[in-house]
Amino acid sequence: MTPVLHIGELAQAERAENRACLDTAELKIQGIASFLQGQFSQRVVARLAAIEDPKQVGRWARGQNEPRWWRWCVR
Repeated sequence: MTPVLHIGELAQAERAENRACLDTAELKIQGIASFLQGQFSQRVVARLAAIEDPKQVGRWARGQNEPRWWRWCVR
């Protein structure tokens, strides 16, 4: 059964969704890498990013450097 939202609840849900979208779009690679590393592992995140060295994910998470492609994404 689909839950029924009242107009006030729908507006609140839309605001929360918009805020989550903005927060995510404003994240720096350091925050993204740190979050993913905490949820999974350096090795898994490295596989997802298609890189050979899992230690690179830790460097991203510490803000020591960023992926080369990241500069092209955040223009």
